[in-house]
Amino acid sequence: MEEIFKLEYHPVDTAPRRLRILLLPGEDDIHRVTEQLTDGAWEEIDRDRIEYFEYSDE
Repeated sequence: MEEIFKLEYHPVDTAPRRLRILLLPGEDDIHRVTEQLTDGAWEEIDRDRIEYFEYSDE
């Protein structure tokens, strides 16, 4: 798993969260994972697949 991007943020009145963009081995799509800090450990709360397209003629 390759981490392309990570953003940690602290919403008002909720636990800290982070957003990670991941490239998984053997896959062409990118995954967006949202995690929340719970009892000192990051817990996944949402995951989406982002389709990745290359435009070689542009």
